[in-house]
Amino acid sequence: MGRGHAGTGSRPVPARRGPRFGGRFGRRIRPRPTIAVVAALAVAGAGLYAALGPAREGAPAAPPHPDEVATAFAGWRTGLQERGPKAAPACAGGGEALYCAARGVGLARLDPVTGKVLWSRTGTVEEEAPRAPVLLAGGRVGAAAPTGPLRTYAAGDGAPVWSVRSDRPELYRPAGSAVVLTDGTGGVRAVDGRGGEELWRHGLAGFGAPRTGPYDAASGLLTVFEGAPDGTRTRVGAVRPATGEVVWRRDLEGDLDPLGRTGDGSLVLGSLHQGTQTDALVLLGPGAGGTGSVRRLALPHRFDLRGAVVRGSVVYLLDADGHVTAFDTAAGEGRVLWDLETAAGNVSAPVLGPGDRLYFSVQDGRLLAVDTARGALVGQTRPRLADGRLAYASLVPEPLVAGGGCSGRRRTVRCSRWTRATRRPGERPADLRRAP
Repeated sequence: MGRGHAGTGSRPVPARRGPRFGGRFGRRIRPRPTIAVVAALAVAGAGLYAALGPAREGAPAAPPHPDEVATAFAGWRTGLQERGPKAAPACAGGGEALYCAARGVGLARLDPVTGKVLWSRTGTVEEEAPRAPVLLAGGRVGAAAPTGPLRTYAAGDGAPVWSVRSDRPELYRPAGSAVVLTDGTGGVRAVDGRGGEELWRHGLAGFGAPRTGPYDAASGLLTVFEGAPDGTRTRVGAVRPATGEVVWRRDLEGDLDPLGRTGDGSLVLGSLHQGTQTDALVLLGPGAGGTGSVRRLALPHRFDLRGAVVRGSVVYLLDADGHVTAFDTAAGEGRVLWDLETAAGNVSAPVLGPGDRLYFSVQDGRLLAVDTARGALVGQTRPRLADGRLAYASLVPEPLVAGGGCSGRRRTVRCSRWTRATRRPGERPADLRRAP
């Protein structure tokens, strides 16, 4: 359908097509401090590559500027999977480390700058799409197959610490010092993330089979939600992870899915049209016991939403066709700040990096970087090749930010680096090229 902008209370915002990067590098440009962006792309199997983004924490942040462009430089490639059909690894970043689960490899820690495997622990991970590891309290990292136990290891040396088993598959979400596990049938329990002791096991008052949403570190509460079978309402609540106490619950109109929180603590939920496309945002304002005001903000069009991220009052929405929209919820009826058409198809969920960067990956293996201050595409890697041919992935995991940027390909981990640089007037934009 067309991309009109009626119902937002703002003027139509023309879609902008991002620049296509090509050609040789121009004059030499001045690099600035960098950190790496990690992306796990399932292009042709198991492996990763990487790209560097904005400055490391503590380094001076460069202000947004029209002359900033992205460039790529040295990369690395490390093999993980050793047997079986090709499958992309699933990774998580934390601090200066990259943790990956891959088929035949239960868990491995890599240096995201060099790609060196610091330690690995074998496990029964045979799934085509293994679950990403989770970072837990007390310097622990957890990994689990969909039908296996949650196993945790010491982040420093990979020593096994504890594991929890279940009679049925469970989804787990870190929430402060606890890990909350749900089995999809109403079974909910929590374990201590440091020692693995079970903290509680019971249903949640007022909920049948709840799902977990975002954890709010400021309040120490975990969002839970459950939709009505007919899609007319959604029950939203907050739970204390350490005790299982339901602090509040509230029924909201519509089929809603939590997306995150704004800077003032408002809970942002996406409203689904006929269970498939997102056509509005619902904001539950901060207030004791979930008593905050409720605002429903119509979006400029229906989104086949691959993901949304929230920073301050702005929600960045990524459509399946690569269309990015920045929507400001601070205005009374909301307003579109900018639209960006990237011409990318079958994309991952987006992630925010330090400063003003947003990243997402594409099924052909590209990793794209968007400047959220200007609504401009500032860099992209070239498509990944398999045996000299363009390959496409059916599953496209989202990027992640760590000490190095990586994405999945075949049985390897592959990383390159992006940095911001200042281009002088008249110079050609640099080509963001795939590292060899």
